[in-house]
Amino acid sequence: MSLSVDQSRLLATDRWRWLPEVLERWYAEPLTAADGASRDKIDAAKA
Repeated sequence: MSLSVDQSRLLATDRWRWLPEVLERWYAEPLTAADGASRDKIDAAKA
């Protein structure tokens, strides 16, 4: 996914500069049953 010019400018500000790194780590790997939730529980939470 590419960012728009406005999104890039916003993420370059001091207030939001940290966000891309956090999101990259947060969504690096999806949750699994090994994380303490079964696939059914994860699907139910999504719904």
